[in-house]
Amino acid sequence: MRDPVQEISTLSADAQWSPQELDTALLLIGSMTTDGEPERYHDTYRERLEDLIDQERAGTVVPAAPQATERAPVIDLLQALEASLRAARCSVPASTGEHAAAAGTAATGEPVKRSGATGRRKASSRL
Repeated sequence: MRDPVQEISTLSADAQWSPQELDTALLLIGSMTTDGEPERYHDTYRERLEDLIDQERAGTVVPAAPQATERAPVIDLLQALEASLRAARCSVPASTGEHAAAAGTAATGEPVKRSGATGRRKASSRL
């Protein structure tokens, strides 16, 4: 195990962890640990490359792979995140109106409008 103080520059050298924090970390690591099964994995790239080399050695003409003419669409991650947040806000059940207001939406899923100079939020008038 590596020393976290050496790995994380912003971590204080005199950082202390409680026994509960260490137990939680060990439980997390244990839950994500599995036995390795290298036989499940095959290096298909190497297999295809060796096959192409064998074909070249045998004198077979190996055609070049066709180049993709279309580019994949570029996704704007910020827009995707905002859409995901809007969808999550709209799926808040009506019974959790207080929680919805805290999250920035009315219980109906509509955005909450801010009022006056106090900056407090109030639900949209379309309730």
